[in-house]
Amino acid sequence: MTRCPCPTYGVRMPERAKLLAEIEKFLRDYAMAPTTFGRHVLNDPPFVARLRADVKRDMKLSTITRVRNWMAEHRKDHKPARPTGGAARAKKAA
Repeated sequence: MTRCPCPTYGVRMPERAKLLAEIEKFLRDYAMAPTTFGRHVLNDPPFVARLRADVKRDMKLSTITRVRNWMAEHRKDHKPARPTGGAARAKKAA
C-alpha cells in the first residue's frame, strides 16, 4: 500500500520534529503541562507524550496547522509565564 502523495497527509519527520520543538518551547514559556496542552488543542491529553515518543510517525498537515493556530491565538490572549527573548537575557545579565 502506498501513501497518499497529497500535501494534506503524511507530513514526515522534519516537520514533526520542528512542531515538537515549537510545542516544547511553548510549554516552557507558558508553564503549561503537556496533558493540558493536548486537552486544550486537540481534546487529546496524551498528544504531546505520543509526539515525543514517536517522532517518525506521519501526521496530517491539518493537525499541524490546528496546533500552530491554537498556539498563536493563545499567545495573543496570554502573557508568557516567564520572560522570553531579550527580556530573559537582560534579566539573567542583571
